[in-house]
Amino acid sequence: MTIREVIRNLPEIKAGEAHELDFIHKSASLTPINIQRIKQSKPNGTWHDWDKQLLPDCYKKSSGQTYKNVYGRMSWIRFLQQ
Repeated sequence: MTIREVIRNLPEIKAGEAHELDFIHKSASLTPINIQRIKQSKPNGTWHDWDKQLLPDCYKKSSGQTYKNVYGRMSWIRFLQQ
């Protein structure tokens, strides 16, 4: 199954919300800048895809360049292992 197949029927919820009937369908509360970062994240991409003004200070340092998966985004068609 792909990620799309697994979650396609879940109702849309906003940041910080939880679905009233499905206790595990919930979203973390996000700051406006984190919402912008997520919107600029490409499938199978990293924070390297973002506009420079969205980068946190830690990623501007050479020591922060190795943390590529922190804002990683999975592809809709990625197959999940069973």
